[in-house]
Amino acid sequence: MKSVMELLKLSKLRLQLQSLITEVRDLRVSYLQNDNALLEMKQKELKGTLNNLLQSRENFVHDYQESNSQMKHSIKTKDKMIFVLSEKINSHLLLFDLIEKEAFNIKQIVDKVQTLVSHKEEIENISDLRNKLESSEAGLRKKDRVISELKANLDAAKLSHNNQVQIEDISLPTWNCYMYRIP
Repeated sequence: MKSVMELLKLSKLRLQLQSLITEVRDLRVSYLQNDNALLEMKQKELKGTLNNLLQSRENFVHDYQESNSQMKHSIKTKDKMIFVLSEKINSHLLLFDLIEKEAFNIKQIVDKVQTLVSHKEEIENISDLRNKLESSEAGLRKKDRVISELKANLDAAKLSHNNQVQIEDISLPTWNCYMYRIP
């Protein structure tokens, strides 16, 4: 009897053990299902996060490419502007060089003209002085002629006066002769 009891106890224990095993198995299945559901949710979240990251990456790459394209276009535009400005600066520098050369040539011409004007004024002054000299010489020649004429007239007058005096001298003795001869 003891053995039947023990068997009964054993059977009861077995039933309890099986019940516990089933319960543990059910709990394990439940935990595994919960873990699986949780993992599926985490997987969905990770897929969403990964999709968001991939979308963000695509948006970033697209924005970067668009920005890069705009920057390249802006750089090309600025390079063209710099080239145009460089060409304008070079043409202005050439123009300044030409203006400087032209100004130098004009200055040389002005200097030559001033030299010519100066020479012309000197020549005019020399010509005026020559005319004054010739006029003075003509005046002096005229005065010399007048003086010569006056000298000639004076000499003639002196000669005439001397002749007159001689005539008088000659005539006086004759008169004197006549005066002394009066009887």
